[in-house]
Amino acid sequence: LTYLLFLKMAHERATRPLKPEQVLPEQYSWQRLMDARGQDLEAVYTGMLQGLSREPGVVGTIFRKAQNRIQDPAKLRRIIVDLIGAQQWSQSGTDLNGDAYEAILARSASDGSSGAGQYFTPRALIEAIVDAVDPTVEDTVVDPENPHLLGPQLCAAAAELPITPEAFGWFGEPERVRALLDVLVEQGLLRRRPAGWFWTHPEHAAGMVSLRDDGGGPMDIIDAESGALLGTMDSPQTHYQAHPGAVYVHQDRTYLVEELDEDAHAVIVTRAWPDFTTQA
Repeated sequence: LTYLLFLKMAHERATRPLKPEQVLPEQYSWQRLMDARGQDLEAVYTGMLQGLSREPGVVGTIFRKAQNRIQDPAKLRRIIVDLIGAQQWSQSGTDLNGDAYEAILARSASDGSSGAGQYFTPRALIEAIVDAVDPTVEDTVVDPENPHLLGPQLCAAAAELPITPEAFGWFGEPERVRALLDVLVEQGLLRRRPAGWFWTHPEHAAGMVSLRDDGGGPMDIIDAESGALLGTMDSPQTHYQAHPGAVYVHQDRTYLVEELDEDAHAVIVTRAWPDFTTQA
């Protein structure tokens, strides 16, 4: 839906009475989607996403890896014509746009059990949950059985004493703990013996455990042009502050995130002067 909204708002900017601005090339116009029908509509939209992903600059960054996940042409047309097409998004305030976007999520999901609707939670329910939990900015939600957290903890525990089946319950659900221990054995970090699971790796086991992050470790912010290290960011923080297309500010200089490579623990950014901002 976000890509469709971007195309619609680009169309509104290009056709506004005062100071119209052509943001996208003509072959990616909103009118092409309005005029297409049936399977042709699906093909046109998919082709537009693929073409936009190859555009230079900010547009290519926004549409990188974009895919059409609305496979039903009838539903796609209903969203384009009746839902998104009926609203002037550029002239509405932030709150109205938020309400309208939620309405589109709910209505587009009403046609079936798959799609955005299965992840959609009405705002009234969200507000009730927030009121009940009363969260603060200091709160953190952690799943102690997350294998990225529990694995290093098991290694550190095994370095102190062998882990036996009787101790599984101390770490979480016994079957999940046993399955994770088997994975650690396959990785060569633990060894199974009759007396339990032992730490036999030459590395100090406690060094694998960090109390400050989710186990993903720090991510390096790297300037794509110079290769310079601009800074670091915690792994979970990157998902809402350093995703592709996000604006990154370093020493009053603005950059656009080109790539978030979790395997390499790197965020690749390029120097840019965007006319928009992003926020978590």
